[in-house]
Amino acid sequence: MPPPKTKVRNLEQLSGIDFELFVRTLDIYHPKTPNSAKKNILFKAYDFDGDDIIGRWDLICVMKKLIGPEVTQLELQIIADSWLKRAEDLPPVECAPNPGLRRNASQNRGIRSDQFSALIDPVEFSMLMTVCL
Repeated sequence: MPPPKTKVRNLEQLSGIDFELFVRTLDIYHPKTPNSAKKNILFKAYDFDGDDIIGRWDLICVMKKLIGPEVTQLELQIIADSWLKRAEDLPPVECAPNPGLRRNASQNRGIRSDQFSALIDPVEFSMLMTVCL
């Protein structure tokens, strides 16, 4: 017997996600979902400020969320800079400024969606972004 509607409604309010959104979110991991759609979702997750460019600030924000307080701000900056260095041979783009971070000319680089796709290992990506039940 299903739980009363009031319980489900309260659960949805508490969690902030309803069943339909949950299923649509999981759909991205389906084996038949094209890798281009999966890369687009992953890019949006890294583009923390939503400006269509993954910059130093975006990388630091995402890593803070993923890693937590165990890593210092300096360590986060070093990791972010190493990612941006991997994209060094790609054309530079401006990223959203963050007044709290030290910046110089080499740190103004960012990664566009097409560049992001080029930096991802296709085999590893396919394995990590596919769930078979």
